[in-house]
Amino acid sequence: MLNIAETLNRWCREARPSALATVVDVRGSAPVPTGTSVAVDAESYAVGTWGWSRTAGGCWRSCSVCAPPGWTGP
Repeated sequence: MLNIAETLNRWCREARPSALATVVDVRGSAPVPTGTSVAVDAESYAVGTWGWSRTAGGCWRSCSVCAPPGWTGP
């Protein structure tokens, strides 16, 4: 998460709506290790990456649940 900390700090100072997702468990193969994080803001700008996998798609859907009304995701 350190690779996205500066951006997250700025978003918090700006009171910018955003969602943060972190891999907490991996079963079988995965594109990234446990602890990898990605954040998405209300304009669909993302920092961090999981690659474009089935896991990443689940992340986008989960982040959209936490996003402000009207947000449709990337």
